[in-house]
Amino acid sequence: MLLFHSFHNVAGVIDSINVNTIEKDSCWIISLQNISKDTVYIFDSYFKNNYYNTKSPLLYRYNKKERVCSINFLPIVPYLSPNKSDILVLGINSFGHIGQYSYNFTKLGPKDSLQVFICKKFDNRAYRDVDYKKYSKYSFGFEFRKTKLPKHYRLVSKFAVYKDVSILQSKDDFYYNEWLFNNQALSYDVLTAVLRE
Repeated sequence: MLLFHSFHNVAGVIDSINVNTIEKDSCWIISLQNISKDTVYIFDSYFKNNYYNTKSPLLYRYNKKERVCSINFLPIVPYLSPNKSDILVLGINSFGHIGQYSYNFTKLGPKDSLQVFICKKFDNRAYRDVDYKKYSKYSFGFEFRKTKLPKHYRLVSKFAVYKDVSILQSKDDFYYNEWLFNNQALSYDVLTAVLRE
């Protein structure tokens, strides 16, 4: 089965990125294409080799009011750092531990594109949606509160798009220019790809 599910532009800094979602039997293929003259950066720390197998429910966020479930690749800023920790946490719990993920980005220059493959297999577990931008580098207690998914809901995927990431990969700035680091970490715009209406 091959279905074109959505094609749209998004507003703001990312109004020059086209999003194209193709549904296949086992996965969705999301294509992000930069049609502007500027370079942008896609936060990609939570997927490997452009593929995400959806095993971790921690990236699933359900908004009960809007009946929307998001496969959320937005940065969980309190748990990110320029370098990974020497202590490795395995499995789905790695998202909720400091130092398990570093800031990584895919650079999209003019006319460049990125494809992300999202496997359809997941067990309908999710967590309550939160405003990711309310959680800064200094925050504690990022919310991981479980919730049940209803039978019918809209499914989307969210990506963080940055104009500048010059500070986010600097270990020195992480410690010595914390205010600037935190501001840049939260300076992303949200790109939404519709997977299922």
